[in-house]
Amino acid sequence: MTDIIDDLAGLDASASAALRGHRPDVVASAQASYDALLPAALDADPVKDFGLDLRLLVALRASVLEQQEALVAHYAARLGDAALVDLAVSGPDRGLGLAASTRLRTILRHTDRLVLRAASATQSDLHALQAAGLDEASIVVLSQIASFVTFQARVVHGLRVLAASTSIATSNGVTR
Repeated sequence: MTDIIDDLAGLDASASAALRGHRPDVVASAQASYDALLPAALDADPVKDFGLDLRLLVALRASVLEQQEALVAHYAARLGDAALVDLAVSGPDRGLGLAASTRLRTILRHTDRLVLRAASATQSDLHALQAAGLDEASIVVLSQIASFVTFQARVVHGLRVLAASTSIATSNGVTR
């Protein structure tokens, strides 16, 4: 089974087992969250107004804000649309963000808030999302993705630090 966090951290099976093998339930839950929030396709998703491209845009924006190159590369490749990648990189108030729809700018601003200063979110922020056309289910999905990618970034960073400090070999054959 492919594990996205192992892949992003550059861990081979042996390194993964050494660093994460003691909590297989946590590893499985993290992968299940990824698969549920950012699947390969959204065939029968109940949140129809928050499609895969939008989900990947949020994931990419969160990755950019977290300054995690592996996550940025992963989500940019999955998104595939150069204009949306540029929008995620520039953000809501610069570059392509200035020409984006109110809905996209509001989504990106909320992503920024959740990643950079989650405790500052207020009821008025939720009202802004609703005014931009998001229903409650879409707001929950947006929040879950921003939070999950932030979690991913921290786990990937931590695993790389642990692998380096314990001289565990990574999948590219380099001992860290």
